[in-house]
Amino acid sequence: MTPDEYLAQVEPGLCGGRSARRRLLAELRAHIEDALAEGCTPEEAIARVGAVDDVVAAWRAHAVPVRAQNRLRGAVLALAVATTAALGIAQHASGHRAPPPAPCAVAHDSAPRHCAR
Repeated sequence: MTPDEYLAQVEPGLCGGRSARRRLLAELRAHIEDALAEGCTPEEAIARVGAVDDVVAAWRAHAVPVRAQNRLRGAVLALAVATTAALGIAQHASGHRAPPPAPCAVAHDSAPRHCAR
């Protein structure tokens, strides 16, 4: 089996995000290329990396909990945003407004709405 065939067999069994899968495949390819550079045959290099089923099982054991944790974080963030929006809407709907400025006690030539002096 060639390294490309090996990676082609590993790829369909991987789960998770596309970038994470690509990083894993690049890492596996780098390990195989390092072993080939040391003088190993392609079969020995692939044997060093591990059987396809073992690599996929190890990846799934790592990726599934990480994905669940990321989904939980997203749900908590969405809840926090929704709660903040609901509180803002409730405060706005309560009708409380800032009191108008106090009238000016000084007489002016013109009739200002309020005194800024």
